Amino acid sequence: MAFHTEAILEKIDRLIKEMEDIRRGLLKVQDAEEREKAWDNLMRLSEEVSAKWQGPSAVDEIKAQRDKR
Repeated sequence: MAFHTEAILEKIDRLIKEMEDIRRGLLKVQDAEEREKAWDNLMRLSEEVSAKWQGPSAVDEIKAQRDKR
């Protein structure tokens, strides 16, 4: 499935916002053990997403955005 850069950037923006929401939720957790478990789960899930990612690398996308300016 081919994506246009705009569509990819929109998806990345949505993912970033969701991760920020998750991070804020983690910061609200008072129990250190529960917070650590939640963080570990987030990192595991992010590795799964990264393994399935078919688009450009983050480094390539950042370079492309900088070149546009």
